[in-house]
Amino acid sequence: FDYQGATLRLFYYGDYYNCGKDYWSLALMQTVKPIDDDYVMVDIITDGLNEGAVKENVVGTYTACSDLDIKENSFLAGIMEGVKYLYSWRLIDGTIKVEFDGVNFTVTFDCVDDANNKFAGKFEGAAIEVYDRSK
Repeated sequence: FDYQGATLRLFYYGDYYNCGKDYWSLALMQTVKPIDDDYVMVDIITDGLNEGAVKENVVGTYTACSDLDIKENSFLAGIMEGVKYLYSWRLIDGTIKVEFDGVNFTVTFDCVDDANNKFAGKFEGAAIEVYDRSK
């Protein structure tokens, strides 16, 4: 995955899982359309509730959890739709750290997928799009 050729898109859903915490989806993908290469999309559960679609609200360090064990400061290992995963692989362990300096984001991955492959790296750049899907 070419982090330098990607952009960060943020999607805010509010208390989507009814767990008393805000839910965000972070997408790292190419800036060209159609997207014909790898991309990363991960779901983040913050430690706050109803904080709104403000970039600073997604900052934190998150650990892996399952969709059966949603907790604050975590990211979902994969989302199920029936018996089919929406993502081609699942991150089952590790941390994702999201930092924001007021202009640019740094997203650091130190994870392991469900095939025991290491997934590590860092993205640095602006979030060009923030979508509020809570309404």
